[in-house]
Amino acid sequence: MSSRNRVAIFTLATVMAACGGDSSDAADVRFYPIKSFTLVSTLEGMNKGSKTMHVTDWGRKYVTIEKTTMSMMGITRTENKRVIVEGRDITTIDEDAKTITKAVNPMYDNIAKNVEGKGGVELGRSLMVALGHKPTGERGSFAGESCEYWSNPQFGQKLCATDDGIVLSIVTNMMGMNMSEVATEVRRGDAGPDSAYDLPDYPVSQAPNIQDLLNRGRQ
Repeated sequence: MSSRNRVAIFTLATVMAACGGDSSDAADVRFYPIKSFTLVSTLEGMNKGSKTMHVTDWGRKYVTIEKTTMSMMGITRTENKRVIVEGRDITTIDEDAKTITKAVNPMYDNIAKNVEGKGGVELGRSLMVALGHKPTGERGSFAGESCEYWSNPQFGQKLCATDDGIVLSIVTNMMGMNMSEVATEVRRGDAGPDSAYDLPDYPVSQAPNIQDLLNRGRQ
């Protein structure tokens, strides 16, 4: 797993990187008060490129599409990947290597519990708090959308999210990794093309379960 993927799993985008909904045991949990949207962003810092995020079914399912070039310690690496998140399942499609890696999101249960039964602005703020972010009292604007700044010193992050939880800007400085994402376009009501959610016929592997590894470390 790349450094950027590790950061994404333990932060919003990302994740966001990290909080889809599960159709079997959390069908009523909503992660956004809007049913669908598309977010287009530019990436700068050690990881440069573009990122498009398509969200559907109130955030229970979404896909991110990234084309990036990462430079670190004199090494340059390009990535062309698509990540589909649905419930606890995270499926990463490497379009260059033509492989699929499946993983389980260890944060899902805690996040779902914190946002269950909430809506509107309360839902957006509850999601921020569930992910460990704290409001700074500042506001900003990106891609024609107003947003509130939140900080998370644990992950060296400062982000700006709309009142309904769409993250428009993320600046990360953690363990020497300096990265930023800035929204250039927000399309509310646009879940993206059906093809974005389709799986190609590539070889599939299963990544280690992070929660299992943590549990073993406590034993």
